[in-house]
Order: sequence, then structure tokens, then C-alpha cells
Amino acid sequence: MKQAIFITHPAYEVVRGALTFHITYYNNRDLTLEPHKGLLNVKKAFGLGADVERVILRATALGVFRLYVNGQRVGQDVDGKTVYDEMKPGWTDYRSRVFEFEYDITALCGAENTLVADVATGWWNGRISFGMYGYKPCAFAGEIEILYRDGRTEILASDASWEAMVGGPTRRSDIWDGQYDDATLPHPAISPEAYAWDKATVFSGFEGQVVPFVGSPIRVREKLNRRPVTAVVYEGSVPDGSEMGAIRVVTKTLGEGCEAVSLKAGQSLILDMGQEMVGRPAITLSAERGTRMEVFFAELLNDSGESSRGNDGPKGSPYIKNYRTALARYVCILSGEDIESRAPSHVFYGFRYLEIQADRDMEIH
Repeated sequence: MKQAIFITHPAYEVVRGALTFHITYYNNRDLTLEPHKGLLNVKKAFGLGADVERVILRATALGVFRLYVNGQRVGQDVDGKTVYDEMKPGWTDYRSRVFEFEYDITALCGAENTLVADVATGWWNGRISFGMYGYKPCAFAGEIEILYRDGRTEILASDASWEAMVGGPTRRSDIWDGQYDDATLPHPAISPEAYAWDKATVFSGFEGQVVPFVGSPIRVREKLNRRPVTAVVYEGSVPDGSEMGAIRVVTKTLGEGCEAVSLKAGQSLILDMGQEMVGRPAITLSAERGTRMEVFFAELLNDSGESSRGNDGPKGSPYIKNYRTALARYVCILSGEDIESRAPSHVFYGFRYLEIQADRDMEIH
């Protein structure tokens, strides 16, 4: 990057986590992931003439970021298919360096263009960092290089002339605690006019170097994608002689398509992915606008309903205590579209089981 100038919003507020570090606690169902003000978003409008040959975008962030041009997400062309770099720029020791990414965005551009980037906490100031780099705002650095047919080049580097705001549908995102989305809100990259943008402010709290990315990119590996092997709908518990009892099973289905169920308010759906994995769930569903869906993640199920064995709930329910202080949730306020697909965007989870609950009836497809 020829000019690595980090920018942020002048009123960005650092959130130190769902709970204070000074309290000893374990993840449990009485704890909730609450929304906040949203992500840092930065915006740059730029025009292009007919004499432009290529447009190159280079970017990095203090936090993890996504890029959009004219409402379309920016990715890489691999064998004729667009693939996306996730959780970029990845973790580095921010005291030394941070990686930059480069994309050819020529095909996404027209005469008038808008670049939008959103930035979540990632490893920079999220709870996973334990304050290693200080509780500093998320920030973004980028440059748009315009190459003309006559050999000229022009650089539009991030600076105080760019715009910024805090908001959008992702209200909170933290690698440990998870993500809170409100899908009833417009996305800043698709509807930038829905938000009030301020002039960005230059951020001077990074003293490392910006260097080209090295290593294997973080991407969805389609060959590793999994579908549930078992789906159990339960509601409450039944006594079985143990301290906490066992889940009261409503339905249990196996095999391909087992996740397609009608889930009533007050019921829970447990999906078994068949093995321990690291990833994100993509949930396709139908529900009334404003429905609150909450997803819990687990590596094990409670095996006995006995606290003496370390169980934290009825037999057969997801065991979440071993995540310790990490809430590891996904909460989404649903848009009410006929069929919608929801997935967290700036976090990941380690799990085998996931449990889906909602405060209104919901159809899982």
C-alpha cells in the first residue's frame, strides 16, 4: 500500500465485552448477548472516466473487515468463480505488522461508484485480545488505484476526506462472545443513504507496518461443508431420576434434510453436525419480521443431568459451560422475508452441536 492512512469514526466507542473481566463466570443460559451501536463503516465515492483501464483496491484494518463496491461484496476470481477472504486481515501481532489485501475491482465499477468497508473487533480490541493492544478504536486503511490507458495512475487513499459512521445491521461482533444482527436494518453498502455519515478522523494509534498478505487465506472450504445428521426438537424437560432430568423430545429426525422442521416458540432445535468443526452456520428459514432467533453452540451434550458430572442442563441438552467466559452466541432479529438465509459474518465458532431457539414460530428449511 503506497499510502497507509488509518481512519475511524470520531465517536467510535470501544466495547470491552459482554461482561467485565473482573468477574469469574461460566457461559450459561442466563447470560445474553446484547446489541450495541454497530460496526465501524467507512465510505468513499469516486467517479471513473471512459479512459480507465483498471481499478485496484488495497485495504487492511485494525479489526476484521469486509469490502463492498456498489453494494457488491469484493472477492477474488478463482477459476471463474468469486471467492471471499474471511476474517481478513487475520491475526498478526499488531505491535509489529498487519496484512493488506489487494483486489482488482474493475468489473464492479461504473461511471459513479461507492466503496464501503465495515470493520468488526476481531483480534484487535475484541475480548480475545485481553487488551494486549489497548482498548483502541477499530480503524481502516485503504487505497483505490486508478490506472489509465495512457499510463497515468491516480491514488485515492483513505484520509479525513472519506466518510465514516457506526451502525448497520450487525450491532455487535466479538470472536469470543459471538454476533448480534438486526436484519430489519439496511446494510450500509446496499443503502448508504439510510445512514448519517460523518467525516472520518485519522487514527494514529498503530505503530506497526502494513505488509502484503502471506500465508493461506481464510476462506469457506466447500469440500468441508457439512449438513446436520440428526435433528432433535425438544421442549422443556422430564424427570428421569437425575438432578436436572432429561430433555422432553418432541421429534427426532435423521439423515439428509433432517433440519427442515417447524419450530414453535418455546421449543429448541438441536442439530448434530456429526463431528467437531470450526465454521459458521448458514440457516435458511421463514419467520415473522422482528422474530428474535438465538443460536447456542456446543461441543458436547449433557450426558446425565447430574451436576456432579459437570452437566449444566438436562440430559441430551447442549453443554455450554466449557466455553468458560465466551458466550459463543449468534442472535439475529429476522427480517420477515418470505425465505431468508442468516449467517454470522465477522466471527467463527468451534462446535459439533448447535441449538436454535426463537421467541415466535419459525420454519427451518
